[in-house]
Amino acid sequence: MTLRSLFSAGMLVTIGMLVGRLVGLAREMLLAGTFGVGHEADMAILLLIIPDYITLTLIGGGASATLIPAFGKASREEALAIFWQSLLLSVGIFVVVALVVFYTAGHIADAIGHGWMLLLFLLTLPMTAANSILTAWLQFRGRYTVPAFANAIFNVVIILALWLAKASVATLAGYVFLAVLIRLMFHAAAFYRVDDILPRPIVMLKTGWKLDKLLLKSYLTTATSNIFSMFPQYAPYIALAITGSGIAIFNYAFKLISTPAMLAQTTIQMVLLPWLVQRRGAGTSNDNVNAITLQCTWVLSLSLCLSLTLASHDITALCFQYGRMTGEDVDAVAQVFAIGVWALPGMLLATVWQQILYAHEAPRGPLVANALLAVLVLPACLVGKALAGLPGMALMFAAIQLVPVWWLVRAAHSLKLSSHRPARAYLTTALAIVIAWLPLALLFRGLSLSPLGGLLASIVVGGVLLASGLAACRPPKLWVRKKTM
Repeated sequence: MTLRSLFSAGMLVTIGMLVGRLVGLAREMLLAGTFGVGHEADMAILLLIIPDYITLTLIGGGASATLIPAFGKASREEALAIFWQSLLLSVGIFVVVALVVFYTAGHIADAIGHGWMLLLFLLTLPMTAANSILTAWLQFRGRYTVPAFANAIFNVVIILALWLAKASVATLAGYVFLAVLIRLMFHAAAFYRVDDILPRPIVMLKTGWKLDKLLLKSYLTTATSNIFSMFPQYAPYIALAITGSGIAIFNYAFKLISTPAMLAQTTIQMVLLPWLVQRRGAGTSNDNVNAITLQCTWVLSLSLCLSLTLASHDITALCFQYGRMTGEDVDAVAQVFAIGVWALPGMLLATVWQQILYAHEAPRGPLVANALLAVLVLPACLVGKALAGLPGMALMFAAIQLVPVWWLVRAAHSLKLSSHRPARAYLTTALAIVIAWLPLALLFRGLSLSPLGGLLASIVVGGVLLASGLAACRPPKLWVRKKTM
């Protein structure tokens, strides 16, 4: 694959992720209008997130990271054998899991209302597993369009089903099955368009069993890393499922929080790592590059948090003031959103530090940081929920995001990747942003704005705060390169 093709593939995946996230927000808006925030809404949300959580953590990224290198090293016939063997094995395992759950979880069937709907819902597990194996093969063959837009396909089907048909928890289980099936059909069509290969058991028998111990070890390593990286996103839902309330309110607020977080993190991951590698190769001072990058991230995250907090109610009303959502429901979502959005500084700074360590070929620090966050986030959410309800849980979720930042800073300093401690610069930019925010906040509160007007005003406020913070950054000497002999 040429560099141009690699860049095009990266942009396609990024665009697909952004489209999937925006369509997902539209899905949550329709879900809120249909089910509100009660017990029925909690069950509906769990139906939507459980299949993908299980399969993405256990199979999704782990399948691609394990199988793609194996495909590349094998001959054509051996690669096909690995593909079909892993496909049948993963599907078979999740069929067994689905049947065991179906025959042992009668209370879930009672909650959904119909046993056959529960069976349809559980069958999404093996279907999503098959989808993950197909995704790995398509990536190996250089076909990224369908995998990139997989979430968008799923969300569009759910939106159309909710919009066109009468929805209940029981029928939503059927809609989830339909959405997963259509997504799988898109992947299967892309697969046969690329290779036109029908299942050939004789190939699997003739080449022997290819899923050896090395592949299993590689899979377990990547799956563990996936669990560490993805678990913090779902830990609040687990905490709320344990305590038995508030899933819908937190879910709607979390979707508002995660949209700007995902946009910023995706941009950082796509752009920053190549830039850092290039600067490192050019001999630029690590301290200078890292300092200006981290300070700009700090300014961006503070600007986002203050502007989004200021307009939290307007943004929430714009997205969720429809259908069965009452004014009290909107207020509750807005409160959690205004507090939880302060997770952004920790998330973005951790992402930057991870790219710095990856650029210097030091992946152990990010792995340990993700493990720390995965271990601590669920207890933190449970404690916050017990002490102060949903706002307390949102606050603890935001605070715990600083733990991986602390660990990554320690890892960078221990490896002598950065000795710069710009406490004064961080304080200066924070003061500049807060000073600029105060009159804007008074002006904002003094105006009677519609929800759309509040959103537009928050964008203006964010732009002013960002400009104020960047103007207060340290002098451009940070950009000066090292002198070379």
